[in-house]
Amino acid sequence: MIDYPTWNDVPSCTGIDVEVFFTEGKGNYPNLDYIKKLCNNCPVRVQCFDYAIEHLVEGIWSGTTKKERDKYRSKRGIIGKTVVPASVFNSNYE
Repeated sequence: MIDYPTWNDVPSCTGIDVEVFFTEGKGNYPNLDYIKKLCNNCPVRVQCFDYAIEHLVEGIWSGTTKKERDKYRSKRGIIGKTVVPASVFNSNYE
């Protein structure tokens, strides 16, 4: 099952359309500067970063892109957990 994050405070991104944090294609985020500023002052930034490093999530988490997190993990020998959608566990394959 997915180990969803739980926050100790209210994230700065609460109420913002989640599509802002994801991109199609090769990782071009038109709102990257805005998102990084938003995340920079977020009260759960450290928790968000830790979650994103531990799990192989897509999109921007804690102001970091997947590419930046992959580089961080690689330099430190960290192997992230694959995130499996809950729908996989709720499917009926009969």
